[in-house]
Amino acid sequence: MISEPGPRLTFLKKTGKETVVLHMGPAGLRPQSVIFPPQDTRVRYADFQNDGNMIYARKTTVTDPEENQLTVELKNMVFNDPMPPEIFALKVPADFDTIPLSDQRQIP
Repeated sequence: MISEPGPRLTFLKKTGKETVVLHMGPAGLRPQSVIFPPQDTRVRYADFQNDGNMIYARKTTVTDPEENQLTVELKNMVFNDPMPPEIFALKVPADFDTIPLSDQRQIP
């Protein structure tokens, strides 16, 4: 894969071989792509959105060595939306038995 121009961070093994190359966008604040040279795989990020305090890429594309692509597009993101306590309520079945971890019996 061809390296892109612009600011980047390159992570090397002790042998000096590249393991990850992180390309930053033109402003240098957001990742534009990540290349994994040993796997010849690239992950590209696009369509950044700012949802209050959260900045995220709405579009992520993974390209493999054969140039096959998988693209994930996020359409309806919700961050830190209040959740009602009922979501976490555990309804224990009537025939449920509690067995302490200290109990040495064989569990069926």
